[in-house]
Amino acid sequence: MQHSRKSVARFAALAVIALAACQDASQPTAPVVTPQTPQAARSPQAQARLEALFQSTSPEVMAVPGTVFADNDEVAGKLVFGV
Repeated sequence: MQHSRKSVARFAALAVIALAACQDASQPTAPVVTPQTPQAARSPQAQARLEALFQSTSPEVMAVPGTVFADNDEVAGKLVFGV
């Protein structure tokens, strides 16, 4: 009997925690968006080179099984591929 009381108490405590964790926020929250612009340190020539690299590599990378997206991130100055 002692063992089952502990089990019931543990289950009740976990149920209360689970219910509290699953409650909706009282007020919806919006994501924080910080405006970004391409870095001035990158010259138009550098941006053009990055775009040329993207155009030449994107089809090859997208042909790899499991690749889901390709992006020329001008703000970060990087080519981004999701695999």
